[in-house]
Amino acid sequence: MILISTGSKPNRPAEITFYDVHTFDSDTFLQMERIPKSLAVIGGGVIGCEYASIFMVLGVDVTLLDGRDRLLPFLDSEIAGRLRDRFLALGMHLWFNERPVKVENHAAGVRLFMKCGKTLETEAALFAAGRRAAFDGLALERPGSP
Repeated sequence: MILISTGSKPNRPAEITFYDVHTFDSDTFLQMERIPKSLAVIGGGVIGCEYASIFMVLGVDVTLLDGRDRLLPFLDSEIAGRLRDRFLALGMHLWFNERPVKVENHAAGVRLFMKCGKTLETEAALFAAGRRAAFDGLALERPGSP
C-alpha cells in the first residue's frame, strides 16, 4: 500500500472574491497588514471559532456566522452551548442558519449579502467554512497512467 498525504487547502466558494485586501481564507488570514476594527468570520467550526475568539480578545468587533444551527456540531451540545454563551458574554455577534450569497469588496471593507436578505458590513471577512484535499495536479482521474 502507498499513502500519499496531500494535505488540505481552504474551501473557497466560487461566488467569493478572495483577491482583495479585505477578504481572506484560513491560509491567507495572517498575511493581513493590520488588525481590522470589525471582522466577519464565516464558519463556526474549529478554525472559525479559534480566529473569532483571538480577534475578540484583541478588541475587534466580531460577527461569527454559520449555516448550521450551532457552533462545533461534532461536540456535545452542552459544551458547544457553553462556548456560544461565552462568546456572547464577550460581545461576539452570532448568526446561525445563515450564510453569505454575495460579497462585495469596497475601499472601506466588505459587504456581505446574506441568504435571509440582511446585509453585514465589516472591515474584513474570514472564510473558514471547511477545507478540502489538495490533490490538484495528481491526475487522479487517470489512475495508472504516466
